[in-house]
Amino acid sequence: MNYALIREYHAARPFRPFTVITADGRAARVLHPEFMALDGNEEIIMVTDPEASHCIIDADSITALENIPKIPTASQSVGANAEKSKRRHAALLRFEKCGKQPP
Repeated sequence: MNYALIREYHAARPFRPFTVITADGRAARVLHPEFMALDGNEEIIMVTDPEASHCIIDADSITALENIPKIPTASQSVGANAEKSKRRHAALLRFEKCGKQPP
């Protein structure tokens, strides 16, 4: 894998979590830029996970980098639903004032 691409994923701002996939099928999740260290010689990377385990990966064995999809938190979902509910309520009030039936 192109080491410049690995560096690009690691340095992206805002940072997006990603998974490092190796030729033998191993996968290492990089959830934060501080959980990954790059070798100055561009030969290896080290990935640490929140449970304090780590793996050292030969950069030549990396076959893919995959973004981890962002999952909305419960508060974000509730906020979106609350906003939608407010808009619906406002629309119903407008219909009532006009004497029309809501859709």
